[in-house]
Formats: sequence, C-alpha cells, structure tokens
Amino acid sequence: MVKNFWISLQIRPVGDLCNIDCNYCIYGKANQVTRMSDEVLYIITKKVLEHNRDGALFNWHGGEPTLAGFEFYQKAISYQNYFNKAGCIILNQIQTNAISITSELSKFFKENSFGIGVSLDGPDFLHNSSRPGKAGQNTYEMTLRGLEILRLYGNNPSVIATVSKKSLPYAKETFKHLVRLGFTHIHFSVVFESK
Repeated sequence: MVKNFWISLQIRPVGDLCNIDCNYCIYGKANQVTRMSDEVLYIITKKVLEHNRDGALFNWHGGEPTLAGFEFYQKAISYQNYFNKAGCIILNQIQTNAISITSELSKFFKENSFGIGVSLDGPDFLHNSSRPGKAGQNTYEMTLRGLEILRLYGNNPSVIATVSKKSLPYAKETFKHLVRLGFTHIHFSVVFESK
C-alpha cells in the first residue's frame, strides 16, 4: 500500500452559480440556484473516505460556493466525521468572493479549520472593473465587508488576485494594496486573453 496517499477533490456545490459577473469568468452565467443534493454529497464523501487511510482535501469552489449555504457545509462536515473511520487527516478549503459570508459561516469555518481564499483583484478601481455585481454594481466594498467578518472570527484567509492584460500595468500597486489589507499569503492567477 502506498504511504501518505492523499485524495484531493475540487467540489463545485452550486456549479456555475455566482453572485457576481466577472468579465474573465470561464464558467457560464448561471442564474438559477442549483445546489448539489445531500445524496451526492453523502456518496462523494463516503467514496473518498471509506478506503482512505492518510488524507483527503475537500476544495470547495465555484461559481460561488458559499451560495450552497450554512446547512450544506454542516452536512459536509457531519458526513466527513461519520465516514472517517480510519482517522485520516481531512482538510477543507474554500475559495470565495466573500460577498455572502455571514457571521454564522465565518464562525463555522474557524471552528472546522477551513482554509479560506478570498478573490480580490487589487485596489477598488481594478477589482470593480473586473468583478462587477450582476447588476453592474461595485463589489470591492462588499468583498471587504466579508473579509472583515472572516477575520472577526479568527480566520486568516489568503487572497487570489486575477491578473489580466488590463491589470498587469498595476501589478506593483496591486501587491502593495493586498499587503496593506493584511494578507500574508498572496496568490496570483493569470488569465490568458486571446484578444
């Protein structure tokens, strides 16, 4: 048997559904709420953990995964605990725009040691131009409110800033801005633009 065998899953519990309208998004423009069923969540968790002795990483992604709701993540952790008969290490990570973060979710993420990544593309003028809301509204302040709620409960999220042709000239300014916001783990995701 292989030692230190880890399974890593990227799970999109709401598919393409998102509460903003990023202009570089590779997913569709889903508007209908479709959440992964409890049955599918149960089966995925069971299959991953029933034969795993070392570790499993559940990476919750989207669309916007917080739209699955608090109860969904309660069930996810409940299933993980139930099926972890071998006592393997389980990690949960979530990538979020932080707009739908509530105190309830933030506290839950902290209590269950979720790794959290916040999507924030730099200063407000860059972020708002690339990550507008569904009605075209600015989302920078909404993201900062979510970030504040995450930190209020002791979470220390990392940040992912998407770099595009438009934002590349502001790379240094973006980095300094993210450091000023208190991020200690800064990731950049470069978008390939064919035009």
